[in-house]
Amino acid sequence: MNILDQRCLNHALREAAVQCPSCRRFFCRECVTEHQGRMICGSCVAALTRGENKIARAATARWTILALAGILLAWLVFYYLGLTLSRIPSKFHDASISWGRASARSRLQSAPCASEPRPQEAVSDPFPSPEHLS
Repeated sequence: MNILDQRCLNHALREAAVQCPSCRRFFCRECVTEHQGRMICGSCVAALTRGENKIARAATARWTILALAGILLAWLVFYYLGLTLSRIPSKFHDASISWGRASARSRLQSAPCASEPRPQEAVSDPFPSPEHLS
């Protein structure tokens, strides 16, 4: 049997114009639509569209899960970085710890002045300690 002998599945009085490539049934021109370059019946287009929606929903769910995992990872990194920084002793921030070399305060206080000798009381401290600021 060829297409000339077939009738539309939905309209028995009309001759078939197209055979749906998905379900292999015959339809007239009113019953088919073009989808991605192919002439397909309405029920097959609906089934294909449902399948595309499932793929789109799965991609959206995957993207959402990855985004939340990224936000959680960033939060954990900054949380533990904050904990690490809070555990640094306060003497480190006071510049009183010398890492194998003299601190800037001790170098300035012990440096001899070449122009004229000044008494120790007259030397102003370029790095005042926090107790003197209040």
